Amino acid sequence: MSLQDQNARITAVENNSQNIIVEAGAGTGKTTLLVQKMLFLILVKKVKLSRIVALTFTTKAAASLKQKMEENLHTAFKILLHDSFVLTATDAIYAERLKDYSGKEQELFNNFRPLFLKSGLNLKDLFSLIKTALEELPLCQIGTIHSFCNFLLKKYAVDAQLNTNMKIDEAGMADIIFAAFCRFSL
Repeated sequence: MSLQDQNARITAVENNSQNIIVEAGAGTGKTTLLVQKMLFLILVKKVKLSRIVALTFTTKAAASLKQKMEENLHTAFKILLHDSFVLTATDAIYAERLKDYSGKEQELFNNFRPLFLKSGLNLKDLFSLIKTALEELPLCQIGTIHSFCNFLLKKYAVDAQLNTNMKIDEAGMADIIFAAFCRFSL
């Protein structure tokens, strides 16, 4: 990963003054970047997970995003529970203690330590924040654009005078109806 790419990723994660669109090919780390952004918002900016909307184009990508978010929250919780030195140790002690862990664990610790430190919270308050995020995970809006639109339409169906039993057209029925309409109309 180039330095230019790394700077762009940091900007995408930490910049909250504007909306950001992430456009890249498969396997380039879009999901990882979105998870890092949400963790930054939760741990550093103290945004409740239930107030975050993360949208993707496919159901598969949305499921992956939600799964990775859950895994990362559990990982953060376990790190604080079993290896609180990641938060509490000075840089020198942290570097020394890190040597006792595998490469994968070191990578995890190095990913979470900056977030923990930037949060400015003590161990107890970080636990509380992560516990709340885990509890809110089923309520958060991580999904596809059409599932989010469906959520909004159902939430405000009465106000908009819509049928509250509407469903997302997963089978492409709208395409069939549109094609039939065009065939008879033209």
